[in-house]
Amino acid sequence: MKILVIMPNSLVGGAESIAFNLASTFLDAGHEVVTLIVSRGEGTFWTKLSNRQRFSLIASDAADEKTGFLDLRRTIPAASRHGPFDLVYTSHVHMNALASLAIRAGLIKAHFLVSRESTRIFDRFRGLRLATYKLLYRCYGRQDLLICQTEEMRASLLENVTLPPGVPIVVMPNPVNHSRIERALETQTGKAILPTGRFEIVFAGRLIPLKRVGTIIEALAIIRHRDWHFTILGDGEMRSALERQVASLGLTDKVTFAGQVANPYAYFQHADLGLMTSEIEGFPNVVLEMMASGTRHVIATPCTKAIRNLDGIEILEDPAAENLSATIDRAIEHKPDTSARYRKFIDQHHSSEDFVRGILKQLDEGLTL
Repeated sequence: MKILVIMPNSLVGGAESIAFNLASTFLDAGHEVVTLIVSRGEGTFWTKLSNRQRFSLIASDAADEKTGFLDLRRTIPAASRHGPFDLVYTSHVHMNALASLAIRAGLIKAHFLVSRESTRIFDRFRGLRLATYKLLYRCYGRQDLLICQTEEMRASLLENVTLPPGVPIVVMPNPVNHSRIERALETQTGKAILPTGRFEIVFAGRLIPLKRVGTIIEALAIIRHRDWHFTILGDGEMRSALERQVASLGLTDKVTFAGQVANPYAYFQHADLGLMTSEIEGFPNVVLEMMASGTRHVIATPCTKAIRNLDGIEILEDPAAENLSATIDRAIEHKPDTSARYRKFIDQHHSSEDFVRGILKQLDEGLTL
C-alpha cells in the first residue's frame, strides 16, 4: 500500500508521536509512506525515518502554518506525485479539513481518508479560535473513518458539532510502538544517559500553561531537602519563565532543562517517577510511553476520564502544589516499582500493530497490515 501522512509542522507532541508510530508500523510491514509537513521544515523527528526504504519526506520551510498553507501549491503536488494513495492519515482539525477538501478537489488522489481528533477542542478553546475550529469541521465529509481517542472526546464532539452525514466515528485507544521504543533503548544514546544516583523525576511535554510545570517546580521546592533530580524534556513558550522560577527558588542544581531530545525513552527508562500534570488532554500519550519505557512509577492528574483505565497509574485528584509535593514525597520514601505491570498492560492494550489493524479492519475487511 501507499500511505500519505499530513502533519501541520515538525514539532513533536502526542499527535505527532501517534502518526510517527503509524508510519513506522506501515514501513515495518513493507508498505510505502510519504509524510507531508506543512511548516517549520523537516525538523529532527520525522528525519529519523529518512534511512528507511520506501519512506519520503516533503516539508515546507514556512515559518508557521499560515504561511505554510500558501506553500501548499508546491508541497501538495510534490506529495501527489507519489500517489495515488491507498490511505491518507491526518491528525489535528485543520489538517483533517485540509485533506478532506484536497481529496474532494482531486488535488490528492486517495482511496481512504482516516482522520484523528487530536484534543478536546470544545473543552480547551473559546472565542474566535473555537469559532474557527467550528468552521473547519464544516469542511469534513470525505473521511472514511474519524478516530476519537476516548468516549469522552467522542461525546464532546457530537454534542458540539453536526458532522456531515456518512462520517463514521470510532473510539480507538492511543497506540505505543513498543518495539521502536525497545530499539531506541538499545542505542548508544540510551546507554549514555546514566542515573545521577538521586531519585530521578521526569516530565515530558510542551512548556505551556496547560501542562502546569510551574506547579511541579513549586511542589519540589517544598521538599528541597530530599535527594531528588528533576529532568524537564520539551520546549515551549514558558521555558524562560520556568528557568527563572527554578533559579529564584534556588533549585538550579536539582533541575535540568533538557529541551527537545532525540531519545526521550532513555530518560523514561531511568526515571523513578514520571509526572503528567496537564489540566486537560485528549489523552496523554506520554504516559503510555513512560509505561512502555520502564519508568518505575507514574503520577498523573485526571486530565481525561480515560486516564483512570491505565493499570497502576497513581491519580492526583487535586494538583495543588502542596498535594503534589506530599505525593512525590511518599514516592521518594517508598520507591514503588510498577514497571513490569506497566509493560504488560501496554503490550496487551496499546499495541501499535493492533491500532493499525483496527483501522484497516474498519475500512475494509480485505485490507491487511
